[in-house]
Amino acid sequence: MLAKKLMFLHEKKDDAHKVDEIVENLTSKLFFHGHPINRTEAKEIGFDNIVIPSTELEDLIWKLYCEYEKEMKLNTKFNHVEDFIKANPTITQGQTIVYRLPKQKAVYIESDGKTNVNTIDFEVIGTKLPNGLVQGQLSTLRQDWEEE
Repeated sequence: MLAKKLMFLHEKKDDAHKVDEIVENLTSKLFFHGHPINRTEAKEIGFDNIVIPSTELEDLIWKLYCEYEKEMKLNTKFNHVEDFIKANPTITQGQTIVYRLPKQKAVYIESDGKTNVNTIDFEVIGTKLPNGLVQGQLSTLRQDWEEE
């Protein structure tokens, strides 16, 4: 039902048969929710408005993706305890430190002349336990949209 409602945001109501076919393909014929769909497969599923870009445009899109990847640190595992330990290597047993992680960029939305980014500020309360391990509690301090 949700898939149909979302599809009708982009399709005319008189295309109900087409929407039903696409929703059926997406919900019943794909094997799991996280299945990535490339352009060719999207056309096969029933999306007829898919455009295959030129090689030049595709290269520009890829370069843009690589910039987002770098800005949002998509190739870096987020581990608040490891980040805390790196920032506080001299923490002693029983000591508790409050550490604010660097601002995280989570989402970008680009439009004409404007870039908005969803940012998150985290805090870690870390304690070195008697066994030598560091325990860290992660808290979200703020999540908001900013204009870049």
